[in-house]
Amino acid sequence: MFKKIALRVFIGIIALVVLLLGYQISVILSTMNRLDSVPAQYSYGPADADLTVVEFLKYTCPYCREVHDVILDAVAKDGNVRYVPRPLPSNVKDAQMAYAAGKQDLFKLAHGALLKDPRIMEEGGLMAIAE
Repeated sequence: MFKKIALRVFIGIIALVVLLLGYQISVILSTMNRLDSVPAQYSYGPADADLTVVEFLKYTCPYCREVHDVILDAVAKDGNVRYVPRPLPSNVKDAQMAYAAGKQDLFKLAHGALLKDPRIMEEGGLMAIAE
């Protein structure tokens, strides 16, 4: 009697673990799809590239600013690489400004300006970028 109950509990636990793993896999696949499927104005390179590089960056990070030109050169030279920058807010306004510019097809311009000098947000240079 005890063995039958233990077996049923074990099978129930295994079923719950399988369901949880299935759910986690679906969440991961959904997240990967959202990271990779962004409108063309938010990415560099062809949409049907063999390789997509997604970079999470902060405009105030010196390493992010340094590697940006290297990544763009690699994308241009290869021709079959897609680069998707995903700005994280250093301060609330910089990433918001970049994404808002993207709604006007100006993401690359704002992104480049913020990478060149992230202090532009502090010095009132927001209007200069906007113009």
